[in-house]
Amino acid sequence: MYSIFGNRHPQNIEKSLSARTHQGILSEHARRQRECEARTDRSLLLYKGIPLHYLRKYIDAREASQEKIRGHSRKPTFSDMREIIIIVAIVILASNVLLIGSIIISKWFRRWKTRKLRMGLINYLGLSDWFANLTPNEQALFKQYYAQVTKSSEWVDSLTEGKIYSSSEKPAQLLWMVAATAILNSSFPFADKLLMKAQGMCSSPWERQQVNIAYAFLFFKQKDLVSEARENCIRHCEAAIRNIEKYGTPENIPTLPFDNLISLYTESRDFELARKVAQRAIELAGQGNSKMKKMYEKKLEELRHLV
Repeated sequence: MYSIFGNRHPQNIEKSLSARTHQGILSEHARRQRECEARTDRSLLLYKGIPLHYLRKYIDAREASQEKIRGHSRKPTFSDMREIIIIVAIVILASNVLLIGSIIISKWFRRWKTRKLRMGLINYLGLSDWFANLTPNEQALFKQYYAQVTKSSEWVDSLTEGKIYSSSEKPAQLLWMVAATAILNSSFPFADKLLMKAQGMCSSPWERQQVNIAYAFLFFKQKDLVSEARENCIRHCEAAIRNIEKYGTPENIPTLPFDNLISLYTESRDFELARKVAQRAIELAGQGNSKMKKMYEKKLEELRHLV
């Protein structure tokens, strides 16, 4: 039988073993085992009639795959452990740096936001220069109407300085809300000034729609005082309705522009246009706003009896 140490005498084997280290024995054993497997594979393949150059390629590929397997299955050395420790240390250090950086940034942002939220609503919305150019009487009116909007004296005090109670407002939204209250108090020139500023600060279709509705309300209130008020009211109502048709939803349709148009057309005895406005309101309400739909269906029925 073939021995892994060859056909040498046992005494020679013992001498050889005493002269070699344990690692040398293992490597010698592995080498001879590979030679044995190669001879067996070669004999078997030659027996099957496979050419010699194919046999060499096969043996080389087999030895390469076995080397790869032995490389994966070898025990980790001290060098490998050192590399792993270095990588883990770098990862821990990077995570600590990111954590400390995020804590510093969050603290700075909170401090900055707290300082910004204590600068007054006018400054927060970027209206400080515009508000400073108002006359003392107009500033007093602004605070008076803003108090009617918010129904809180603390909110009025926060206009120019102090804590901000609502940071979600937009400049145009603040202006048209105060302007609508000014219109209710018949302060038409001041409302016009507020809406003119709001018109240039709109940042969304919804804000433009609200400014157009406020303008329509302003001119509707002046229809008997200003010669061009009716035409301006119709123009802003139509602009608001076009915006509603494009961006609005049935659940949140403002009725003011429709009511203003129907009222103006009815007063001028243009009943056909009034019926068209009512029909547009019914179509916009659809199935999502049954209350509004019923209200304008009733108005449309009343308009059909007018000649």
